Amino acid sequence: PVRDALAAQRAGADRRLVDCEAQRSALAAELAAVREQRESPPPAPPTRTADRGVLPGAPLWQLVDFVEDVPDATRAAVEAALQASGLLDAWVLPDGTARIDGHDVLADPRLLPAVASRSLADVLRPEPDAPVDAERVRALLRAVAFDDQLPAAHPAAVGADGTWRLAALTGSWAKPEPEHVGRTARERARQRRIGELETAIAEAEEVLRTVRAQVAELARRTGELAADLAARPDRDAL
Repeated sequence: PVRDALAAQRAGADRRLVDCEAQRSALAAELAAVREQRESPPPAPPTRTADRGVLPGAPLWQLVDFVEDVPDATRAAVEAALQASGLLDAWVLPDGTARIDGHDVLADPRLLPAVASRSLADVLRPEPDAPVDAERVRALLRAVAFDDQLPAAHPAAVGADGTWRLAALTGSWAKPEPEHVGRTARERARQRRIGELETAIAEAEEVLRTVRAQVAELARRTGELAADLAARPDRDAL
């Protein structure tokens, strides 16, 4: 019974060791990737099958930055609304025409008229030296209404409170700070993720040390039991 109990404990500890090592390896691989990458893209939706590496243009988040006097809370809310609506990562072509193999989401400023009042152009500006002409980016920003709360009437709108509307769809989201709009925000998010991963790896290594110690102790006890069993007196004379 003791031998069976030790074997069951050893099997469980071995499984935990494998799981912990896999988790630690995954965290280390992600840390290496984050340290190498210069951009922090939003998570790609499962509906995207197009290879963006061969497309001209760029996603909206790479083409814009916030106007300098926009408060941090508004920046976070606007990015959250853009991300929830799908606009943040929508691909913007330089001239509106391109052959796309697969499925993706495109943003075309020609499909909506400019807003008569406030628009996203009041809080966002085109990035210099972007792969899409600045005037085309401005036209897209002017086609999306903006106000402190969700503007009425216009079919595409974003509120400074994280609300959004695209045609008949409305929604909202919130995030503590922007992660993708603007190089400074992206670098801040990258450094924050590096710190989170380093902490997670340190915690995983501590768990690994504990599990390895458990495996070693169970191996010692198993060996000790085997030695005890082997040292039993010969019973033939009895």
